Amino acid sequence: GKPIGVCGEAGGDPLLALVLTGLGVASLSMAPSKVNAVRAALRMHDLATCQQMAAYAVDAPNAKEGRDNVVKLVAPAMLDLLGNQSVPGPTPFVRALPDAASIPADRIRRIR
Repeated sequence: GKPIGVCGEAGGDPLLALVLTGLGVASLSMAPSKVNAVRAALRMHDLATCQQMAAYAVDAPNAKEGRDNVVKLVAPAMLDLLGNQSVPGPTPFVRALPDAASIPADRIRRIR
């Protein structure tokens, strides 16, 4: 297969980044202000969970149910970072995430 990349707002949405990773997207491009949030989301979930999230999203009858199903699999620590257990609509991160330089390289996983 060919590698697929996603850029823009979709790539910078932490929940959508998890789903896209589960669908096999090889690279995500986003605004620099979104990198820490997406990095934190990806660090909290393994590939198998991302794949399950993608399956739930694809199988849902509409976008709202798809998002609700994905949220059910989100790590509780990520929900804390999101600041809202129900996570309606877009997912703004309301708490500061660690600066990229403060995350040890060995703690960052690449998913391919």
